[in-house]
Amino acid sequence: MLRLHDAMSAWAGIAALALIAGCSQSARLRYDLSGGRDGTTRLEAGPLSPEEAALLGDGEIEFARGAELLAIRADLSGMPVEDLPPVAGRYRREGDLLVFESAFPLASGITYIAEFRPGSSHAESLELTVPARVREPSTVVEEIYPSASVLPENLLKLYIHFSAPMSRGEAWERLSLVHTSGRVVDLPFLEIDEELWDPRGVRLTVLFDPGRIKRGVLPHEELGPALVDGEEYVLEIDPGWLDAEGTPLAEGMRKLFRVGPIDVTQPDPSKWTLDLPRAGTRDPLVVHLDEALDHGLLHSAVGVAGPSGEGLRGEVRVTAHETTWPFKPADSWGDAEYSLVVATTLEDLAGNSVGRPFEVDIVETVGRRIEVDSVRIPFRPLVPLSGAR
Repeated sequence: MLRLHDAMSAWAGIAALALIAGCSQSARLRYDLSGGRDGTTRLEAGPLSPEEAALLGDGEIEFARGAELLAIRADLSGMPVEDLPPVAGRYRREGDLLVFESAFPLASGITYIAEFRPGSSHAESLELTVPARVREPSTVVEEIYPSASVLPENLLKLYIHFSAPMSRGEAWERLSLVHTSGRVVDLPFLEIDEELWDPRGVRLTVLFDPGRIKRGVLPHEELGPALVDGEEYVLEIDPGWLDAEGTPLAEGMRKLFRVGPIDVTQPDPSKWTLDLPRAGTRDPLVVHLDEALDHGLLHSAVGVAGPSGEGLRGEVRVTAHETTWPFKPADSWGDAEYSLVVATTLEDLAGNSVGRPFEVDIVETVGRRIEVDSVRIPFRPLVPLSGAR
């Protein structure tokens, strides 16, 4: 078997066969940007002479050996191409062709240099660029929570749900709060550098600046509250906001709402009412809340425990402007005792939690504070009377 050094020497002896590339597809180098498996790039060097083919052997070729002869590297500004690692992929010989298929599709808008080096002095190269994809805008704002049209003056947060992953770092340029008089509210949000996205990048949590909410702190005293009871505002989302693919939104979004009084009352699970399901069915348990609660926390801070204390799998679809919590179990209800489990971290729209109010005045007495991690409300599914349908 020929060693790589011997193979390279033999390649140098026949390098006169190589033609210097003068166009995008040369006599010895050809490429197809989406001709590989799963849309990857396929690069061909050839036709190979019988001597060249014999040096490569048949079938798959070791990556390091293939990259010595044929490689693609990104042409990054300010960096010598030869100092960059070759694009990962697989090499093989197909008849009189040396073929490379990239492991992944090449990045759009980047120029790459493909180089075929059968000998040290007669390399052949060409440039290839994956065109930037032209994509019609399709991403939209699906929901804004809270969904109600009347929100408390001390509203703590908003959730904005998009139909596809979004880019990062644009939120504070693309969101604005405008009074219906046309006045733009100055700095209503807590503009932190690390935007609060869910792992998929489709839900953004927007916090109102707590300094504009809490009484007695400097921003509240100097700028006043961001929202004023009795006034109307519009949350505006700029359609120029880019999604993760670099494409603007298909359309912007406006949410008109009126501001109600400050809410200092904690959520109280003892005031909730339950519509009980029937045993032996997968009918939903429907929980009617005492006030609108935080949409995000209603999916993580409330659950149902089975007879043995285990958490039940099921589907939650919060409705009625976040005042109703329906739970449809994955399996049928049994004739047994279950529990609705409510974490004391569950909050209302103003940040008051089951465990404690959001704004505690050291002079005033706190009306209710719960020092446990969760509250449990037992219930038992309905059992039909004998013979009833």
